[in-house]
Amino acid sequence: MVIPMYRILIVEDNDTRQDFFRDTLAGYSLVFTTTSVEAIELLKQKSFDLIFLDMDLDDGLGRGLDVARTLKGTPNSHSDVIVHSMNISAAAEVKKILPWSQLLTIAELRRMVAKFGHEGFIERILDQFER
Repeated sequence: MVIPMYRILIVEDNDTRQDFFRDTLAGYSLVFTTTSVEAIELLKQKSFDLIFLDMDLDDGLGRGLDVARTLKGTPNSHSDVIVHSMNISAAAEVKKILPWSQLLTIAELRRMVAKFGHEGFIERILDQFER
């Protein structure tokens, strides 16, 4: 079940992880950014259904928190958010800012793809959120 109009923002500065998302979410409308500044501008200008958010970006450690704080005050404030950072303390802070967000490591995301396949992956991601 591919939903091409489903818009996904991926805030990630690691090329290998970007490739993972690109391969896993092929067929979806994907927008990538590697900095908090660019992510914040995108959140103010465009609408996204799902956001994958890393905490430590090219423009500084913990800058994903700036993205989370800004997201709360944009039209994207109701977007589903998956925090996939290895920076556990910053990721936990996002839960305080965006209580509906979910914390899933890249390893957990990879296991979901291995277990459910590419099409089952997005369904499992969406199942993380109460509807």
